[in-house]
Amino acid sequence: MLKIENETLKQNMDELEQYSRRNALRISGIRETPSEDTDKILHKKMGVTLNPEDIDRSHRTGKPNPGRDRKILVKFTKNNVKRAIMKSRWQLKQNTGYHNVYINEDLSKQRQTLFKDTGKLFYEKKATKTWTWDGKVFLLDVHGNKHRIDKHDDLNKFKSASSPSIASSVASQADITVLQTLSPFRIVHYMMAYVVLIFKRNVIAKLNQLKPIFASDVTNFVYTIFVS
Repeated sequence: MLKIENETLKQNMDELEQYSRRNALRISGIRETPSEDTDKILHKKMGVTLNPEDIDRSHRTGKPNPGRDRKILVKFTKNNVKRAIMKSRWQLKQNTGYHNVYINEDLSKQRQTLFKDTGKLFYEKKATKTWTWDGKVFLLDVHGNKHRIDKHDDLNKFKSASSPSIASSVASQADITVLQTLSPFRIVHYMMAYVVLIFKRNVIAKLNQLKPIFASDVTNFVYTIFVS
């Protein structure tokens, strides 16, 4: 009983902390210069029109480190301004000189750890995409389905899932046996059908991935699909 109460208290404290960060973003990859004004940098570089009153405050994080550009932490006065920048961040990366600029939500320590551990599934090929939106962690599985990750226990079913590469390897051995009995024409036919199927799955996965980002902008949807 006490353990449950402690977990509930911990979760409530995390909710409060994340709420205090709801209008903030962390931006990495922007060149750091002496005596810079980060507010002015953000007004020029964010890909959306910002008014002077849109930024509450901004600054570099951590101690200066020669040869390394520190992240910029910015807090906006309104949540809709932050949302607009989150939606336009993929467009920003199309601009020359901004391929290495990354815009991420300012997460609580607990959620940052959760997001980091969720991201490991991508490198283990058990997820095709991980991201955050409004302080919540999301995952796109290998079948193109979106999942919200609220706690580490939610990751267990993905960790225990078979790696697609292993499953594909087993399937490929069976396919070789079948192909040996087919005519060259039939083999080409099946190969073309397989390519079309994979293409459709990739498009569906991409649409699901971008849906929370470009929910109201069909043009950006199509553009991002075909240039990425």
